[in-house]
Parts: sequence; C-alpha cells; structure tokens
Amino acid sequence: MNSINEPAEMRFRFFAALVDLALVIGLPLVVAAVVGGGPGLVTAVIVAVVLIVAQLAGQAQTGAMLGDWVVGIRLVDAQTGEPVGTDRVLLRSLMLALPTLSVVGLVMVLLSPKNDPERHRGWHDVAIDAEVLHLGTGIVQRPRPQVRTFEPPASVVTPVHVGSDRPAPLDQDEVSPPTTPIRVTSAPAAPVVGVQPAEEAPARPHGLMPELERTRRTAARQDVAWDDEETYRPMTAEIEMSDGSSHDVQGVVLVGRNPITGPGQTGLRLADRERSVSRTHLRLTVGPIAVWIEDLGTVNGTILHLPDGTDEVCESGRPVQLPVGSVVSVGDAWMRLSGVSGEPTFPERTAKR
Repeated sequence: MNSINEPAEMRFRFFAALVDLALVIGLPLVVAAVVGGGPGLVTAVIVAVVLIVAQLAGQAQTGAMLGDWVVGIRLVDAQTGEPVGTDRVLLRSLMLALPTLSVVGLVMVLLSPKNDPERHRGWHDVAIDAEVLHLGTGIVQRPRPQVRTFEPPASVVTPVHVGSDRPAPLDQDEVSPPTTPIRVTSAPAAPVVGVQPAEEAPARPHGLMPELERTRRTAARQDVAWDDEETYRPMTAEIEMSDGSSHDVQGVVLVGRNPITGPGQTGLRLADRERSVSRTHLRLTVGPIAVWIEDLGTVNGTILHLPDGTDEVCESGRPVQLPVGSVVSVGDAWMRLSGVSGEPTFPERTAKR
C-alpha cells in the first residue's frame, strides 16, 4: 500500500496511460463501427478530440486524467502540491507527444524517469517542475516549511579602561539580562457588526460647553444702507490700435483676430489680414491700480516695448504690467496704451438717521 504524497511508481503511471489510451482510441473506434462509413469516421474524430480536450482540462484543474483517478495518482506542482494549470499541462503533453512519433523517442520517454530514482520524474515532468504522486482521492498540499525567527541576544555593555582602547574583561556578575519586562500591546478590536458604539461626550475646549462656543446668527440691520449716489466706477484704459482705431476699455478684455469671450469679459478685435494674430491672442486686464497683459499661449507670441526703449517677451500665462505709453506687438499688428483715466471709487455704507 502506497502512502499519500509518495512518488508514483512507473507501473502505476504505465497502467494509467493504458486506461487513457483505451478511452481516447477505443471509444472513437466503437463509435465509428456503430455509425459506419464516412459519417462514422468523422464522428469518431470528433469524439476523440472531445475526449482529449476533456482529459487535458481535467488534468489541468484537478491534476488527474481518467486513468490517474483509477490508480489514485495525481500530477502536481513539485513545490506547492497544487495542480499545474492549463499552460503547463499543454507543454507537458506536447513534449510527450512529439518524441513518441518515433521508436527511439518512445523509448527515451519511457526510460527518462530512471534518471531520477528518488522522485521518478521524467524529463517532461522536470521541464514544468511537476511530479506524479500518490494522493488518494483528493489533492493534498505539501506542508509549508517552518520559518525560523532570529532572536537577538540581550545587549551587553562592555566597559573600557580609562586611557586604553581595549575593552576591560567582564565578570560573570556584571552581565545580567534586562529586568524591565517587555510590554506588549494588542491592536484595537474591530467593531462588531450590528452593535452601535456608545456615544462619546462632546469635547469641551478650555472647559466650555459647545453651546457657548457656537456663533449666534444676528438679523440684518435696518439702519444701515448703501448710498445710492455713490457707485463703483472702475478705471478706464485708452487703447490705440495699428489699424488707426481707438478704444476705451474696462475690466477684462480679450484681444485677438476674432476673440472668444466668456462671462464678465469683452472682446477687442485686432485687424490682421496676414493672420499673424491668434484668434484669442492675449488678455488685457484693467485693474484698480495698473493695467496688465497676458499672452494666451499663441504661435507668434507677444512682445512688450516699454517707454524706456527696452523690450520684454511676454511668457505664456504670466501677467505683465503695462505702463502708459507702452506698445504691444501682436504678430504683425500692434496696440498702444495711450492713457488711463479715472480713479476707482467704492460705495460707502452710511447709517440712516
């Protein structure tokens, strides 16, 4: 009687192979004889293919074909004891089928397990790192090897003589294990499903109740209102264009050949027959203190010519302050900030009397 997890002897493997061959060859022959003629031959081939696929699938999933189940052996991974899977079963079957096309190859396949007297593994088993074992009626996993943990020794303090680099010899009484016990804390337990946790008392910063820390909402004051005579008046920038036109602009203005504006923006078209100006070329912002321009990632870029004669290339996405008298080159066109008028005026809140 063979014990479980022992290598299967060649006689068991040979008998299992005979059972599988009898099934794959014998059953199609019986079908061909029953059906007869050409249809019988076609039916026999189909039955043979179905049986081969079913046998390989069973070996890939459970480690055993029909013959293996009969004799009680299984093809498993040599490391884990699990079935080897479809890819490795197909590779093993191919390595078995090709050599058996010749007599010499068949003899090599039959004698290859002799090279491994301990595990009886053939060269086709070694190629996929598998082996055939006696595993009874089910797959039994190999026991996992125990992992040894390293325990460091207790730390020992070695005294050194004053004025010498060599350590002093230790007496047995000077070396003692640590007396302080090691404190082990466990992780907090997971909450139990279906049980509501107890409500915790609200935190009281500085000893005060949460009601005292909450801000009280007040009603709108009826004695304060905006002065209707005072309204917000933004600054205005005077822009001269290369086509001879002049414009007074406020807020955010998009300048280009045919700019696309959004909410709160206005557009300023810059005539350019050569199409050197982008559709939406730059953003001009008239702020409460200064005027800014910002290139919007254009092809030909934006160049600022300052009143002192210096030039500055505007980087895409970086606003640049535009002083009065500056000229902005936009492709083959240009625009000039000729002046700024007005001062920002904000409304004031006055109390009703």
